[in-house]
Amino acid sequence: MAVRRAYDHWSRVPGLGFVLQLGDLIDEHNGGCHRGLDRVLEAMGPLPSYHTVGNHELYNCDRKDLARKYLQHRHTELPLDGGDPVFYYSFTPRPGVRLISLDCFDVSVLGRDPQEPQRRMAAELLARAHGTWDEECWEQTGELTGLDNASSTPTER
Repeated sequence: MAVRRAYDHWSRVPGLGFVLQLGDLIDEHNGGCHRGLDRVLEAMGPLPSYHTVGNHELYNCDRKDLARKYLQHRHTELPLDGGDPVFYYSFTPRPGVRLISLDCFDVSVLGRDPQEPQRRMAAELLARAHGTWDEECWEQTGELTGLDNASSTPTER
């Protein structure tokens, strides 16, 4: 597996203290959170890994499952906002260097239960931008007209 080979190589690099994993660690069509993500995370070697969440993780996992899985492989804690995992954090790997990971999917339809406020906010924005509540249309980026040209009232669900 490529991840195992990469970590084996990196562990031999003098002075390398950690790995930044910048998202999309698994394929979008992975068939669930536990299949590919568990396998890839197990292949990661002993180097500390700091994860940023990508959309492909959220196609396969809900935020709480993902937080539990990533916490096993991190050396910082993810803050919880009322029990909701927050995927932004910062750390200082070396004096004078501060790294910040953003949670680009805090307000999103990905990885969230339909009743969660952040998902409802994202759904409203997407419905307004696309003029429909049909979620299949939200994935077609060619259909986006931009917020300035979005209809003010989406078609009814």
